[in-house]
Amino acid sequence: KLDGKQLHLMALIAGLFMVSYGAYIVKDLLIVRLSFELSSGPRGDVSPKATVTAFEADLEHSASVIKAKARSYFNSGEERFKEKRYRDAAHDYQQSLESIPTKAAYLNLGICQRFLSEFKKAEGTLMAGLQMARTQSDRLFEANFVSNLGPVYEAEGHYDLALSTEQRALGLAEALHNDILAGNAALNIAVVDRHEGTFAEALRSLEQSRISYTKAQYVLGQAH
Repeated sequence: KLDGKQLHLMALIAGLFMVSYGAYIVKDLLIVRLSFELSSGPRGDVSPKATVTAFEADLEHSASVIKAKARSYFNSGEERFKEKRYRDAAHDYQQSLESIPTKAAYLNLGICQRFLSEFKKAEGTLMAGLQMARTQSDRLFEANFVSNLGPVYEAEGHYDLALSTEQRALGLAEALHNDILAGNAALNIAVVDRHEGTFAEALRSLEQSRISYTKAQYVLGQAH
């Protein structure tokens, strides 16, 4: 049996619940009301017209759907990349880009295209991502794009361009104090030096790469 205090407490809780529920209903009604407005046409007819409030709500929903699609394709691309299914991975990264352009998808798509020996496509993709990185003042992504462009130019036989590109990547990596990127750029420079027959420079670049990877304790890099 409930005493007077307990009854009073229960009544208070019930009242608060009704107030909260009522406020929620009023909020929803206001949103619905603000989302549409009546608009008179030139012939005197009246039409319900969407407002900016309706647009913003619709935009938020559409954006969440598009983001989910882009994320799903990117994640699928990552799985296929791990399996070395580069053509399938490229397809997924491309689909992710078509949903929402991102630097990450540009970078990974460009790498897949390079691995597939589609060097012109890779160059275009990486350049597009590089432009986005520079527009957004993202120096880390900029360094990664530049570093990946070097091997594309090297594969096409443009050794001077490959060398200058990797030297630029090395400078960016050092400015960012990123030893992994610096090691990768130095390694790519060594590859170009070897193609040009400058073996002493290649050895120096390899040693620089080893030192950078060691600083970063990057075992994979040291394995080169």
